[in-house]
Amino acid sequence: MRSVQEAIVAEDCRRNFFTFFCTYWPEIEAAELQLNWHIQFLCDFLQGVVERWERKEAQDDVLINIVFGLSKSTILQLLEAWITLRTPSAKILGTSYSREISIKNAGKVRECLKSQRFQKAYPKRIVFDRDNDGKSKFANQEKGVYYTSSTGGTATGLHSDFIINDDPLSAKQANSLLKRTSANDYISTTLSSRKTDKSRTVTITVMQRLHLDDPSGYLLAKKKLQHICLPARVTADNRHLVQPQSALPYYDANGGLLDPNRFNDAVIDSYKVELGPYAFAAQVMQNPADDSTGIFKKPNFEIITWEQFQAVTKGQNVLWNYDADTALTENTSNDPTALLASCTIDGITYIRESYCDWMEYETLLDYLPVFLGRNGYTSGSTLYIEPKANGKSVFQSMQKRGKVLVEEAPAPSTDKVQRAHNVLPYIYQNKVKLIDGSWVVPFLTELTGFPNAAHDDRVDTLTQCLARVMGLTNKAKRKMRVY
Repeated sequence: MRSVQEAIVAEDCRRNFFTFFCTYWPEIEAAELQLNWHIQFLCDFLQGVVERWERKEAQDDVLINIVFGLSKSTILQLLEAWITLRTPSAKILGTSYSREISIKNAGKVRECLKSQRFQKAYPKRIVFDRDNDGKSKFANQEKGVYYTSSTGGTATGLHSDFIINDDPLSAKQANSLLKRTSANDYISTTLSSRKTDKSRTVTITVMQRLHLDDPSGYLLAKKKLQHICLPARVTADNRHLVQPQSALPYYDANGGLLDPNRFNDAVIDSYKVELGPYAFAAQVMQNPADDSTGIFKKPNFEIITWEQFQAVTKGQNVLWNYDADTALTENTSNDPTALLASCTIDGITYIRESYCDWMEYETLLDYLPVFLGRNGYTSGSTLYIEPKANGKSVFQSMQKRGKVLVEEAPAPSTDKVQRAHNVLPYIYQNKVKLIDGSWVVPFLTELTGFPNAAHDDRVDTLTQCLARVMGLTNKAKRKMRVY
């Protein structure tokens, strides 16, 4: 039997999610709860989402961006338990970037609902179905169900009243276009088809920012959302990132910090060193678009006019060379083909044009002579093609096309980020100049966003070009003049 006081606490927990969270934290976590303003802020917000669903009101999906290590997963686990307490018949889908994480999260929900404290506070409120009580799926006698899926999975079998998407992409996966595309497709096709009611069922996605084209970036570009964004630290330069703006007074009251205990200035600055500037901008500051933290900086690229370039050459003939990173697809969700035209005079590299587009095989073969022709091709010029699968086929097919000297560029021996760092000394000496044209803005946008930008193909052509100029590569494997 419950005492009067226990009954009062139980009812308070049922009515108030933050109270429920604080009360049942010890049932699923061994560590002591470290309360901070953001926990109640998120709990109160999520309670509003649940109550709107209970009132059968239409609402937008939810996206919460917050730095790692601040109890977001536990908030979601206890939210799912609280939803089940209030509406035992609710159907909940819990998902994450891996099956193991999804099952672990489900186990925490189940642990809370089966705890002695919960069962004593709410006797016979949640009676588990003995025939459907597993690690990845469990049900109760009110026909409520909790089931799991993971990014790339099918999530078949049930439609859901709530879809809780906790970290659909890991930090390790974020630099893979294939993994990002898989996560975004999973959200747009699989999860969107799992709603019991399109207007009423709400998907709650919670994650740290990882990349401009991560699931958060995809959702923000595609649909209207209830959006919360809480960077680890707020200054005069990034106050606009905080969503909703009603959270700003909490930052101001804590010296601009989200959590002064777990993420004080010293801890935040240490992560900038540990993660590197671009991962820090995304994961800690929730701003993958911050070009001030990228590898490449705009001030290191001087933009000159064609007349200024001609003054350098003084009427002499210029040997232009070209770099290609081929993709052979018209599907804009994949990487495009990138082409670069450049020359080097007295130790300075001048870039005449950087071109990027999605082209099928035959279209690219037809376009290459056009690009070379408008960018000063002569009989001494060379087209360097990155030797991946697509590049090899282009290299071979060019035997049947035009009068072009083609070289298969040396295969990269390091990853893209390391290749970028390898050419930085040359760039930092202001030895790369851009001849002004409409191509300059998209070129610099991709460079300063690297490696968090959606694509990095222009970067690949630049690093391939400069590695050759700096003598960092071995000689090309194959050279062929084709007619």
